[in-house]
Amino acid sequence: MGSAVFHFTSFASLDWPSRNYFTNIYIFLIVIFRGT
Repeated sequence: MGSAVFHFTSFASLDWPSRNYFTNIYIFLIVIFRGT
């Protein structure tokens, strides 16, 4: 899971201006943690 979090952070930094997109990724991350 640590690897996924790191990838998520890097991707979020690249797409920081798109807050709507960032929110979707954040929700997606929570869904993954919930599903585990």
